Amino acid sequence: MKTSKHVKLLLTICMLCTMMVSAQRAEQPDFRYDTGAKINEMTLTEGGTMVVATNDGLVGIKPGSNDLLFNFTDYGRVKPEELFFVPQAPYVIVGQTGFANLSTKKAVIDYISGKKLFSTEDNGWKQVMTCDVMMPQNKLVVSGQRRADEKYAAQVAVYDLNTGDEDYRFNLVDPGKVTMKNYMVTGRPLLLKNKMLVPTSQGIIAKSLTGETLWITR
Repeated sequence: MKTSKHVKLLLTICMLCTMMVSAQRAEQPDFRYDTGAKINEMTLTEGGTMVVATNDGLVGIKPGSNDLLFNFTDYGRVKPEELFFVPQAPYVIVGQTGFANLSTKKAVIDYISGKKLFSTEDNGWKQVMTCDVMMPQNKLVVSGQRRADEKYAAQVAVYDLNTGDEDYRFNLVDPGKVTMKNYMVTGRPLLLKNKMLVPTSQGIIAKSLTGETLWITR
């Protein structure tokens, strides 16, 4: 009788141990990620990448891997409202405005490959005012102000998002010209088959796909 009770007790203990081990195993995650800072927001993208805004920057997490896809820390803390996910395209645009609106910087990241394709600093801009992704052409049209070495010229540039390379760039006004008029892009450019129409504060500029001026409305 005692033997029977001991056997039952041992079986019960074994079952409890097995259940505890199983529970512990179930609690272990398949993958772990160290974002390096406090998480402010997480967004699951259309492409399956988890984009995480942290106090240090922006982190990309790809399913099925323990490694971070990208870790963008150029602008420091990224707030959820500073992110724009381009619809039906694998890009997230990070946009930040500095103190008293004296600087506006943007970066474009491919959240599938993890590559940074454009940023205000890397591409020679003092500040970027507009930043539009053109699909299905897969182009980026940027307008803003260049740096001191280019006399703070007001320019528009087109970049190829397949490579991140610049296609062409042009001045909205000659940087050496003295004028009281304000030259800036006022809306989203229209990229057509053989030209691009750019709405500006001084009219519409039509450009060929290599940067030559076709016509201007005043």
